[in-house]
Amino acid sequence: HVELPLAAVPRNNPFPIQLVVENRTFFPMARTRLRLRYSNPFSGDETTETVFLPALHGKQRVDREGISQHCGKLIIVLEEIRCYDFLGLFTCRHKTSSPNELFILPDLEPLELPLEPSAAPDPESDTFSKVKPGDDPSEIFDVRPYREGDRLRSIHWKLSSRTGELKEFSLPVCSSALVTIDLFGDIYALDLVLDKLVALCQFLLENGLEHDVEWYDPDAVQLRQIHLSGMDDLYVVLNQLLAHPAPKEGLPIPECRARLGDTKEYPYLFYITPQRIEELVSGTVWEETL
Repeated sequence: HVELPLAAVPRNNPFPIQLVVENRTFFPMARTRLRLRYSNPFSGDETTETVFLPALHGKQRVDREGISQHCGKLIIVLEEIRCYDFLGLFTCRHKTSSPNELFILPDLEPLELPLEPSAAPDPESDTFSKVKPGDDPSEIFDVRPYREGDRLRSIHWKLSSRTGELKEFSLPVCSSALVTIDLFGDIYALDLVLDKLVALCQFLLENGLEHDVEWYDPDAVQLRQIHLSGMDDLYVVLNQLLAHPAPKEGLPIPECRARLGDTKEYPYLFYITPQRIEELVSGTVWEETL
């Protein structure tokens, strides 16, 4: 079977692959043929590899190295295991194991933009901060011991009668920015878009700017949007973006938003193309060299 020591690796970075062969009989086999298939549904790449190994008694591991040029979910399937005797007259075929997946991530280059944190909490928002308590009683942020100076309206009366516990309400927050991307076209262009997406999202999160990421889903004929309040949310976005083949053609996201009537306003509105990041509110453009 195949073992992958890593769950994710940036594109163009080598990654280890371990082939494990176990001969449970006392008779050594002249050789074992393994046929591997590598496929990336997002980029459409697919290739096969044939490896020949001796099948001595017991278990043996063979270390190999792979590399992927494009972002996506790399699926590695051991399609065939076939053993040969020393004369090459007889062969036997064995069952293969389940597929292995490796997440091929975009390249991450640090990004610096002249942006200020946005600010004020939004009392009408349905999104709540994961790190700060607030005054919205519709959502409980945490339950903790009572401290002198806490407001009476925050006391969890049932719990406090037994343990002195206090409930903290949640803080509704607005998304400070909307990051839009065009998820179609040549795979090399899409790699650049995803590189910029990760760099921009990480910059915003490191500066305390929660934001939304939006793209057009041609299968559902609608805009998809995910709110990001931490790096874990960014991995959720990448998982959804890379799960399906990327279309070759499509409509630019500003045109999609206009046609579908998406007019919600944001303090910052970013549009990522292969060559640049464009801030649509201020008209500022950050070219690829940044």
